[in-house]
Amino acid sequence: MLPFRSILVLIALASLLVACQFTFTPIPTPTPDVSITAQSGVTFDPQPRGSIAVPANGSRWIQVTYPSNAAADLMYFEVTGADGILLEFYNETGTSLRLVSRSETLFANSLSRLNALTPSAALSDVDVTSVGIGYQCIGPCVAAPYVGSTRFVRLVNETNSNRNNVQLFAYATEFDDELEPNDTPGTARTYTVTFTGDGPSGALEHVNDRDFHTIQCGGGFPFGDLELTLRAGAFVGDIVLIANNVVYGKDERSLSVPCGATVEVRTLDGTAAAPGTSTYSIVAD
Repeated sequence: MLPFRSILVLIALASLLVACQFTFTPIPTPTPDVSITAQSGVTFDPQPRGSIAVPANGSRWIQVTYPSNAAADLMYFEVTGADGILLEFYNETGTSLRLVSRSETLFANSLSRLNALTPSAALSDVDVTSVGIGYQCIGPCVAAPYVGSTRFVRLVNETNSNRNNVQLFAYATEFDDELEPNDTPGTARTYTVTFTGDGPSGALEHVNDRDFHTIQCGGGFPFGDLELTLRAGAFVGDIVLIANNVVYGKDERSLSVPCGATVEVRTLDGTAAAPGTSTYSIVAD
């Protein structure tokens, strides 16, 4: 038989457990105000899939279906035709916010990170050799690795005026960065520098994009090791170069690294942009 004191302890613990009980209420899937299907195929020339009115200081939900598409790398959602719109891109059930954007030149994986930055109004002025057309959105947009799925988007009108004709774009693209896939050290692309100021380039086209480059020294390069500088033009996210486990910010020259080193470019703040803005180059000296 348990001692009387032990019985009291058990009663107290049971009472505490009862007091701590709570009811979990799941977040409901939103009811869409309009449903659309993404543009078929792969394109860098998207066409509207519909339009919607968003009242002053109000919001509207869109359900968008991205069909299975083996040729696609990225799923885009974009809006045009109105300023003051915050674009929120959610998961398959509309219960988890994944991406946010207010402009054509920046998106992020959280509102707090987006609020901390002022989007650039200019396209990147970085000289690049591995980015194709330098695709650019013309309104707030987000991009994520393509998954055939149904997603939810919420448009928030942050102004005191109605937005009566917001154009909706949902489409698939390929990577504009021609060195993709290079998201791991094992898939790093090799670039041989042949003169000072030479170096590889790329673009960060979604928030988890990581680009690895192996930089060799060619016969015309005058040094036996490398000092590297990351140039990122108009991109305002926290883009960094990682070489020999040291993190360098934009325009910061690295310590010497050996020829043949593999380096990484990524963002630390969950930001990215269409490649017209998110292009970068690594300059070797």
